[in-house]
Amino acid sequence: MTLFTIPGDPTQYRYPEANEDVLLGQYLEYLERIAPKEPPEVAQLRAAYAKLAAMQEDVFPWMNKAGVPRDADAFDIAEGLANFLAGPEATKKAKTLLPPLLLEWNKAHDEAEAALDSMDRVWYASKMLPYIAEVVAHFTGVPINRITSQTGPGTMNVKTLEFLYGKISRAIEPKEEYTYKSTYIVEGDAYELPEKHMTNATVIEFAEAAQFQVSNERLQNGHILSLIDVCSVLLRRPGEAYSDEVYNRNRETFKRLTLAQGMEIAFFLMKRNVTFAADFLTSTALLAVQNLPGVQRN
Repeated sequence: MTLFTIPGDPTQYRYPEANEDVLLGQYLEYLERIAPKEPPEVAQLRAAYAKLAAMQEDVFPWMNKAGVPRDADAFDIAEGLANFLAGPEATKKAKTLLPPLLLEWNKAHDEAEAALDSMDRVWYASKMLPYIAEVVAHFTGVPINRITSQTGPGTMNVKTLEFLYGKISRAIEPKEEYTYKSTYIVEGDAYELPEKHMTNATVIEFAEAAQFQVSNERLQNGHILSLIDVCSVLLRRPGEAYSDEVYNRNRETFKRLTLAQGMEIAFFLMKRNVTFAADFLTSTALLAVQNLPGVQRN
């Protein structure tokens, strides 16, 4: 966590720098209460970028054949591939496989362009900045009125707001990989993952309660808010058996786990379920706040 102050306000606030600086309960509250308020254009842009990124593995070999640089933008890639198809070097295979791929690429690019076109100065001021203000207030503790007030001491300027939003975006973004631990210390008490029991078992086989099965199914379907429920079943004090009392106690206690610890426990499950790994990472990436490259503010 990094300390900062606002001119005219002596209070010391903190902004997160990494997953380790964010509480799991704080993150889940953000997903439940604030993330749904994100302007739909942002989700549209993110989905379009994700679609383009997912297609790159199929597109890159054709780019090499067409002589299109790897760092070309989406428009230049589409143009280069179209020129390649129209030229004498296009093989029968290229003319069969490339057109549908190029059609999907252009569709995703058009969706990204449509989202960007709607992100003008008026949109940014009226839609995006209020959302950013809520995100910053939630993760830093700065009162929302300090952020949204137009004048007076202790108010926050847009440049500072955008800086904090960028820091928060990176702090809650999932890492590429997590390494789980067998034991976690939470408020002075040791909690263990069922590593020995899991050695030769599947996720479902080791489930000791219907609550885990229900929560895990929800998590696999992209309901990340169920992560706290899964953690509350998995993590136990040494020798402790599952019970509703243990579950309810853990559910409150584990809100004070860090986001990094929550992701580590999810990684523990991922190692035992490849499908779950893909679903979890995809849904997390879509929910996490990201910076907005290319937004025009003119």
